[in-house]
Amino acid sequence: MAERKLKSLVVNKKRRKEALRIEKDMLLSFRSPIPAERLVMQKKLIEYAKGDPELVIMVLLTNYGNPDIKVANSVRDTLADITKERESMATLLDLILHPDRDIRRNAFLFLEERKGFHSTTYFSFLEQTMVLIAMARKKGIPVDDIVSLANVSREDFLDGRTMEAIEDIATCLDFIKHRIRSVEHLKNYLMDVLKMAPELTRMGVYPGNIEAPIKKAIKASKTRKFDDTREIIERRVMETIILNQLSWIGRMLQDVLEERPSMNPEEITGTDVWLLTSLQELMDMVTSATIAGHEEDALDTLATFLDEDFREFYKEEMSARVINGDESAIFSLYIVGIVCLKLTSAILPLPTEDIYQDQFKRYEQDPSIHVVLWPEIVMKIIASG
Repeated sequence: MAERKLKSLVVNKKRRKEALRIEKDMLLSFRSPIPAERLVMQKKLIEYAKGDPELVIMVLLTNYGNPDIKVANSVRDTLADITKERESMATLLDLILHPDRDIRRNAFLFLEERKGFHSTTYFSFLEQTMVLIAMARKKGIPVDDIVSLANVSREDFLDGRTMEAIEDIATCLDFIKHRIRSVEHLKNYLMDVLKMAPELTRMGVYPGNIEAPIKKAIKASKTRKFDDTREIIERRVMETIILNQLSWIGRMLQDVLEERPSMNPEEITGTDVWLLTSLQELMDMVTSATIAGHEEDALDTLATFLDEDFREFYKEEMSARVINGDESAIFSLYIVGIVCLKLTSAILPLPTEDIYQDQFKRYEQDPSIHVVLWPEIVMKIIASG
C-alpha cells in the first residue's frame, strides 16, 4: 500500500525510484527488534534529509501511521529530529497544499503530537490562507501584500515565535476573505447595472448616465491598490531584526561566559567605551518613544541601533574579540544585550522573556527580564552625563 502511495506522490521517475529505495531500507531497519539498527537508520535518514528534505519527509509522512509500533515510533522520532532544521520545517509547511489528503493529515498529526496545539492552529490558518490566495489569484485579485505578510508569519513560526505567527496569519486570513468579498460585491454591482441598462434606457435614462458609474467601477477594479498589511509588515520586520540580533548576542555569550561579567570602567578599552556611552542616548530615545505610545518609533530606533550602528561599527570586530576571550568585549556585549533586551521588553514582553529565560537568566538570576535592574555601568554613565 505504501509503495503504491509513493508512486503516485513522486512524479519524477528518478526521485520516485529513490523514494522507493529509501522506504524499503527504512522499513527493513525500523522493523528490526534491535534498537541500535533502528537508530543507525534514523541517522542515515537525517543525513539524507540535509540534501533532499522534501523526499525524506514525504517518505516519513507516508508511513506516519504504520501499524507496526516500532516503525511508527521510529518514523515519528526521525521526523522530529529532521524538522529541528529550519529548512526541513519550512518544507513541512510547504506540504500543507499537497494534493494528497494523507500527507496533509499526517503533517497536522505530527505538529499536534510533537509541536503542540498552537502549531496546528498556525498550520490550519496558513492552509486556509494559501488556498484563498490561490483562488484570489485565479480571479485576478491583487494579493501580493497579503502574501508578504504570510511570509513574515512563516519566518516568525520557523524562528519559534508561534503566537506572533498565529496573530499575523489570522490577520492575513481576515484580509483575504474581506478582499474577495469586496471584489465579488463590485462584480455583482456591475452585473446588476448591466442587467438594468435596457430597462433604464426604455425609461428614458440617458445612456451616458449609466456608462459613467460602470466605467468608474471598472477603473477602480483595475487600479485599486491595497496597503492593508504595509504597516504590519514594517513592524514585524523591525521586531524580527531586533529579536534575531538579541538572540545572536545571547548565543555568543553562552559560548564564552559562565557567570555574570563584572568590570571596572577604567578597564574597558576604547571602542567599547564608545559603544557603552551610546547606550545612554539609545535608552533616552527608546524610553521616551515607548512612554509616549510611539512603539513603532521605539522599535525603529532599536532596529537601527542593532542592525546598522552596532553591526557596522562593532559587531564583526567584537565577535572576533569575544571568541578570543577579550574580557572588555565580552563585558560590553553583555551590557548591550541586557540593555536592549530590557528596552524591547516594554514593547514585546513575550518574545523578550523567552530570550531572557533561554540565554540571560543564568547570569542575572532574576525570575524575569521585567524585574532585572539596569546594569551598574550604565547607571554610572547616566549619572556622569
